[in-house]
Amino acid sequence: MSDLPYPGYVYHPYPKCIYRSVKRYGGKIEMEMQIVETKQAHDAAGNEWGTSEADAVKRRETLEELVSTAAAERAYSDQKLSKKAQKEMAKKEAATGHHVPE
Repeated sequence: MSDLPYPGYVYHPYPKCIYRSVKRYGGKIEMEMQIVETKQAHDAAGNEWGTSEADAVKRRETLEELVSTAAAERAYSDQKLSKKAQKEMAKKEAATGHHVPE
């Protein structure tokens, strides 16, 4: 008799569910789920998709931190721009409602 709980079972990594944590306008967090059939489809989905909901939240938070850092660095470097260029960048950032890292 086999020691396995399900004799004859063979693990298959795909299809599998992947998850993405999305922050909507106003700060509302939503979870998206997608089924991928192959490793290639999983890779093509992008880095923001995690293998669990917790992983997806961590990936979103890491991305937000990177974008915030880039935006702060850009804001610092904007101090060296002309007044006209500074006004243009401020207008662009105000129009988006988000950080503008570049």
